[in-house]
Amino acid sequence: MKLIRNGWPIYVACSTAILVMLGWMTTRFLTMERAERSTASLQEYQDDVRLALWRIDSWLGPLLALEASRPYSDYLSVTTDSEQAESLRFFLVRFQVDTTDELSSPEVSNPSATDSERREARQHLARVSKLLGETELEACLRESERMQQLLEERLPSTEPAIKFAGSRPDYELSKRQGAAKTLAQAQNQTANMLSAQSTAREVRLGAFLPLWFPMENEEPPELLFVRRVIVDGAQQFQGFLCSWPALHEEMVNQIRDLLPLAEINPLTTTERSGPDAVLATLPATIVSPLPVAEGTSWKSPTHVVLALSWLGVITGLLAVAFTFRSTVALAEKKTRFAAAVTHELRTPLTTFRMYTDMLSQGMVQDDEQRDEYILTLRDESERLARLVENVLAYSQMEEGRRRSQLETVTLGELLERLSPPLRSRAESAGLSIEIKAGPCENHRVRTDVDAIGHILFNLVDNACKYAGDNQGLPLIVQCRDQGESVSLVVTDHGKGIASGQTAMVFSPFERGPDTVDRPGIGLGLALARGLAREIGGELQLLSGGDGGASFELTLPKS
Repeated sequence: MKLIRNGWPIYVACSTAILVMLGWMTTRFLTMERAERSTASLQEYQDDVRLALWRIDSWLGPLLALEASRPYSDYLSVTTDSEQAESLRFFLVRFQVDTTDELSSPEVSNPSATDSERREARQHLARVSKLLGETELEACLRESERMQQLLEERLPSTEPAIKFAGSRPDYELSKRQGAAKTLAQAQNQTANMLSAQSTAREVRLGAFLPLWFPMENEEPPELLFVRRVIVDGAQQFQGFLCSWPALHEEMVNQIRDLLPLAEINPLTTTERSGPDAVLATLPATIVSPLPVAEGTSWKSPTHVVLALSWLGVITGLLAVAFTFRSTVALAEKKTRFAAAVTHELRTPLTTFRMYTDMLSQGMVQDDEQRDEYILTLRDESERLARLVENVLAYSQMEEGRRRSQLETVTLGELLERLSPPLRSRAESAGLSIEIKAGPCENHRVRTDVDAIGHILFNLVDNACKYAGDNQGLPLIVQCRDQGESVSLVVTDHGKGIASGQTAMVFSPFERGPDTVDRPGIGLGLALARGLAREIGGELQLLSGGDGGASFELTLPKS
């Protein structure tokens, strides 16, 4: 028994270890799931960025190629067409820097333009003049070419193998740059051919290169596209001023559905993390906040598996705890039963042995004393018989082996058949008893008479044991009409049952602290309630205070 009780700390320690391990596994699984969600969200974000780059390059590439296809003469005099009108929204003014560093623009000298258009063109040309005032164009173009060359050197020339996981953005940028470069070269060849046709002079046009000019006071940067022009061996420069705010707005609108919070920032250096968001047609990069991975539903497979695991483990631990507790309770019950039976058997067996020895050896000569000894032996044998009968009846009831013998009787007949043993038990304890059927005498019940007799006898027997100081008041057995049922109430006038012990009066082998010197093993009330429920009735304690104890047996009417 001690070993079983000491098992609780071991159970608690093992349960704690299992729960800690399960908690660790749960944390790991949830962390892995969050990482997987973050990876999937990042992959989706990267796909959106790549699609956004393709959109912008596909829109901006032809627009820049159109300007690159313009011949040398278009920067000397104004030509008007629908395509040029469309590009004027983003390309504000064309300009030329001749061999004497003189800055001119065909839009400023356009005779067909209105005064407001020429005035606006002069304002744009003044901005170009301010930007180029302290700028060495040749050095800027060389730096732009060097930057483009460095960028191309960092990119693969062919499609990468799958094993190079981080090379896909480089490959896509290379493809986009290749497409834009091919288009620009074709348009530049067209421009050279047109220039040769439109003038007798030898003209060679270079490619347009982008030049960024940062501004102060957080103003938007200025963007120029400039190309070298070789005319009869002399170098000149031609270019056009971009409206970066308008260009930026249109590019952002192109990708608004993919990256709602995206911005496009100038790229002025090759020192960057990678080509993931770099445009091929323009030295600019897409900047967009990384998406926040959405939380998964509790119905996700991981959550369902974890919930079932926790449910299974907790259910298993509770089942083990319940089984262990039942085992401890059973062991305690067996211990109490053995102690109670041993205590109950020791006294009558001692009496039997002593009295039989005295009678067998002829030590009792007085007839009256001999008769007294014989009556004592009879009483002890009856007590032992009742003890054995209660134990056997409880065992049969627990195992479901008891068979009820039902018959229909009136309460008057029932009490008349059961009165003799009840009166005999009360008289043997020096008590009187009143058995009253009253108005319920003719009520009929279908029940097991032997079981009712056993229940009432146990109740009267308990009253005789614990209500000896009832000041001459009788035990009362009376009937009550409950409508659909009738009840038999057994009332004594003893000390009653303490309030702290009322919850345990029907527990088997449980006895109060003030009953140690009283005979019994604490089985009578548990057996009585079990028999009552077996025949469809109920036994309950009505009162257990200082005014005595009152037990009610309820039976359904027939």
